[in-house]
Amino acid sequence: MIKKIFISSIIVTVILIYMLKLPNLITNADKLIKEYYYDDFFKSLILDLILFQLYIYAGNYFIDYFKIKSLPSKLAVIAVISMIITSIFMFLFLKFASKDLFFYRWFKTAGFLAAIYDAILVTSIYIISLYL
Repeated sequence: MIKKIFISSIIVTVILIYMLKLPNLITNADKLIKEYYYDDFFKSLILDLILFQLYIYAGNYFIDYFKIKSLPSKLAVIAVISMIITSIFMFLFLKFASKDLFFYRWFKTAGFLAAIYDAILVTSIYIISLYL
């Protein structure tokens, strides 16, 4: 599963982030997106690959626990879990982090759109990983 999620993550990153510019379309935080995805490319890529794995494993835990079989229901679980995890991170960074940190600035600017963006990315990665 790790290999499939890794390959799916690369595919989705190239297509949705770098070709279609999805984060720009959703959040309109162009300066922060440039900083994260272009200026800190390798650091961001590694962090994203780790986070995508964790989000999908968390979603799969609930899918397995509740014995969910249908694809639409699985996708909904992955999306909701991604949004919950991102929302928790958003709360923690906005409440406790230094205002100089990237993720404080990201969540302050993007707000809940960051959770929607993550849900789209992670769900896309999950779908592709199912068919690899």
